[in-house]
Amino acid sequence: RPILSLDDATADNQIRLYASGTDLKLTVTAGGVTQADLTLGTVAANTTYKAAFSCRANEFRAVMSGGAEQSDAAGTMPVVTTLRIGSDMAGNYQNGHNARTRGWTRRLSNLLRYV
Repeated sequence: RPILSLDDATADNQIRLYASGTDLKLTVTAGGVTQADLTLGTVAANTTYKAAFSCRANEFRAVMSGGAEQSDAAGTMPVVTTLRIGSDMAGNYQNGHNARTRGWTRRLSNLLRYV
């Protein structure tokens, strides 16, 4: 169940935030190789939660609803061309709602990103 996908219309280069079973996950793939695979926490139907992530070469970070930050300190960034909210390039769609999606070109401090 995709929440957000940045991709180049292939599975070889993508950044995905999605629900897999009861887990919220962030995966980063570059050149067909998984660079980061983070499990942010457990999600349930009819429950609201917040998620934030930042990605750059050798620094992938994500958090869900103020929980423990998950990170991976090694990996390259994919070259992406398309932002998809509530869907992915494979034609999967989210069965839910996005109340708000925001993006920044620089990483916010830990104090600001949970607001």
